[in-house]
Amino acid sequence: MKETGTVLLFNFSSVREQEIESLCQSCGLHVVRVAPPDFRETIGSLLMKDAKGTGLAAPAQAAFSEEMMVIASDRSTLEKLLAGFRERKLKAVALKAMVTPVNISWTSVVLHEHLKEEHERMNRSLHPAGEEKINEP
Repeated sequence: MKETGTVLLFNFSSVREQEIESLCQSCGLHVVRVAPPDFRETIGSLLMKDAKGTGLAAPAQAAFSEEMMVIASDRSTLEKLLAGFRERKLKAVALKAMVTPVNISWTSVVLHEHLKEEHERMNRSLHPAGEEKINEP
């Protein structure tokens, strides 16, 4: 299948990473596993580094530990990917984003901070104290 974009994966267990990689490949997406030493590089740099085939650095101390997924593709491929999560009954990735003209220049650490704040705000507004939270793709 022709590749239609790239997905950057941060902090996934090997089993979960394999499940998500299989889904991404079925959607025509190339998967890049980002190692902790590269978390301080910009999203654009991570996409270009992999495209040039230089590879990513060896593991080291992570700047954050939560799973994060960054998608560089079109809207229809994103929708196909999210539908695939539901169809395969895969646990949702709470911190996920599309690459935009703004966040492409952010480091992974800065994007993570923004996504985490946004996710927490959304959960507070949707699920006031005492209500059960639902984690959807």
